[in-house]
Amino acid sequence: MTRADQLLEDSQPRRPYWRERKAGPADRSAIRLSSSAVVREFIDLIDELSQKGYFEKNFGSDCPDEESYVDPNNVLWKKLGVDTLWPLDRSALNEDLDMFFDVVEVLHDLIARPLTRSMHGYAGCSWHYGNFDVSSGRGVYIWRVNRIFDNSTLGLRLAENGDDSGRLVTTTDDGRAALTSAVSVRKDDGPADQVRHALELFRSRGSDRNSKRSAIAVLALVLEERRRGVIAESMGSDDRGALFNIANNFHIRHQDAKQRRDYDDFYLDWIFWVYLASIELTNRVLDEQSAAAGHQPQG
Repeated sequence: MTRADQLLEDSQPRRPYWRERKAGPADRSAIRLSSSAVVREFIDLIDELSQKGYFEKNFGSDCPDEESYVDPNNVLWKKLGVDTLWPLDRSALNEDLDMFFDVVEVLHDLIARPLTRSMHGYAGCSWHYGNFDVSSGRGVYIWRVNRIFDNSTLGLRLAENGDDSGRLVTTTDDGRAALTSAVSVRKDDGPADQVRHALELFRSRGSDRNSKRSAIAVLALVLEERRRGVIAESMGSDDRGALFNIANNFHIRHQDAKQRRDYDDFYLDWIFWVYLASIELTNRVLDEQSAAAGHQPQG
């Protein structure tokens, strides 16, 4: 840990091969993993983690001297209602990507990093693992899985924080990813929980117009609670009025016949990110006020 800054997460870039050199650097940068390649890379990763004991807490071990009474397929059946998923089959997961995404999420919930191991050489057995840590195991899992998904065409990754941590969400640019991370890790009571709930509603797979409207309504409520205090200090009156005019007049918070309803869904995306950024702005103002008063910031 004292030499973490020297850790090389990725190997040195390889020299390009013939077709890549012929195509040129611009085309090489556009190469992404297909869904079938993601399935292949994911199964290889699960095999690696399984061999290192990351699933032994919930799946037991294959020891000839100490038979495990846990059947991984029964564990997965109770979670997903599907038989014979383990060991993972590449063809089956390629044929049903929704099932594959379920498997990605459920294995996040079942993983645990072993902190100790002991050698057991009887009848070809090797290591037994113990003292499992769920939190760090899930951290490793999210990091490794996202390295695969981030290099793919799927546009998905596992959420790293928030109420939907460990669930697949749609990807965003680096700026919005940093914004969601900042508001998700905040520890103040009440508003932070509301914001995390709004994030879960908005970025869940299959989130529809109603889900996004509900998420925005939650954020609008948080801003409303700060309207006469922190927002009044950080925004002019015209800007404050415009901010709340969006929620009040575009059929988001109130059921009013006068509200504008005929607008495209991408406006909901815009409104959500404007509101989330506004909440982060008020969070920073609150932290400055807290620091000036001699308290520790909450973020």
